Amino acid sequence: MAEDDWNQFYSTGEYERSAYLAGEMMDEYVDRFFTALGSSPDSFASVGCGPAVTEVALADRHPDIEFYCCDISEHVIRDNRELAEQRDLSNISFSVRSLPDIDMGREFDIVYCMATLYFVEEIEIAIETLYNHVASGGYLIFNYPTEATRDWLRDASQQKREFFSPVVSGTNLLTEKEIEHVLGTTLQDYWELVGATELQSAGHPAVFVQR
Repeated sequence: MAEDDWNQFYSTGEYERSAYLAGEMMDEYVDRFFTALGSSPDSFASVGCGPAVTEVALADRHPDIEFYCCDISEHVIRDNRELAEQRDLSNISFSVRSLPDIDMGREFDIVYCMATLYFVEEIEIAIETLYNHVASGGYLIFNYPTEATRDWLRDASQQKREFFSPVVSGTNLLTEKEIEHVLGTTLQDYWELVGATELQSAGHPAVFVQR
């Protein structure tokens, strides 16, 4: 979807404020990732944050972490800023940015991109860009579309198929080996690390890599 499409989607303010893929468990999975690392990061960037349900929940629980969130839609960013202000969360900020040519102006201990690359045609450039925003020793966490994702959409509504048009057309489907070639390093299974076995077997791979 183009920027205008996302702005239209979020323009009424009547969209469902929920986390994608695993709902309320998404922030719990991030906490499990922190536990596996043995410590919490100082900075966390979320690219394609949407309604920022996961990010706001994490910012509330981790006041010492700096959260930076961005999305293509000016409307959802405006709504997220209002929500953060209402909850008095001074450790989270929002800006309008879009992949693949995103420039956040700095590096972060964790760069997180979930349920976003489905909508990006130049997906290899996007993944490389995300990785370049990870600080040395930090981590990139993301999920990506595969042939299984396209199979999942075969019986979806026409509207949903239009939302996921790059996946439906096969433009941005990737394999683990292709991503490893782009990044020059080995991927690890995020769902396995955080104990999300139901997602690990559902054909929606999520991975992480250390820089």
